[in-house]
Amino acid sequence: MNEENKKQSADNLKNTGYVLVILGIVLVAAAYFMIWKKYDTKIEDINNEISDLESRKDDLEDLKAGEKKAKKDTKEAEDEYNKLISRYDGDVTYQSEIMDSYNATQSLKVQIPSLSLGEPDVVYTFGGIASSNPNGGTAGLDPSYAGKMMTYTVTTVGTYDQAKQFLSQIVNNYSKKKVLTTVNFAYDATNQIVTTTANVNEYAITGEDREQSPVNVPAYQNSTTNIFYNVAIQEQ
Repeated sequence: MNEENKKQSADNLKNTGYVLVILGIVLVAAAYFMIWKKYDTKIEDINNEISDLESRKDDLEDLKAGEKKAKKDTKEAEDEYNKLISRYDGDVTYQSEIMDSYNATQSLKVQIPSLSLGEPDVVYTFGGIASSNPNGGTAGLDPSYAGKMMTYTVTTVGTYDQAKQFLSQIVNNYSKKKVLTTVNFAYDATNQIVTTTANVNEYAITGEDREQSPVNVPAYQNSTTNIFYNVAIQEQ
């Protein structure tokens, strides 16, 4: 082999080395690119997941803040509801109205010569639709609840102060809902006596868990002597 051939062989070998080096670099770059691409995809997926979790975290924080407000609003509504419903007795009956009038005679020393009682009537059903109630329906409330009303007329005889106190007891009764509809006065200037005739509506809310305030009837003699015979007529 002459010198020229040797030189050409050496050049070819040298060029082959360059090619192999370049090919190695390309292979390394390709491998790196493939690995980088794989991890870049993973990083992108993780970033997307982080973004989703951050959005979810913000939503949960908003819900948590809303939950606190909802609980606060619910508590306030329940307190207001209990306060409102406590103004109404659990029922209204003839016996309760009679005893209210009797108690007024005892506490105010006022005379009540006349008490006319109307028949108790259901005027509102809770939880019903608007067409069945005079003031519209109220959904979500216990359907066993019903608004009951009794209308009565009471006449009192007493001083001017006693008349005011009697009417004040009706208006400012915070355990029973009594509403004055009309009031008439007749004044006896000679004896300084006021005769007051008041028409009153009393409202109650009845229901499964509602109870009427106790009606305390004092002890009384349940028999009397016959005015014609010296015997007792027993109450049947």
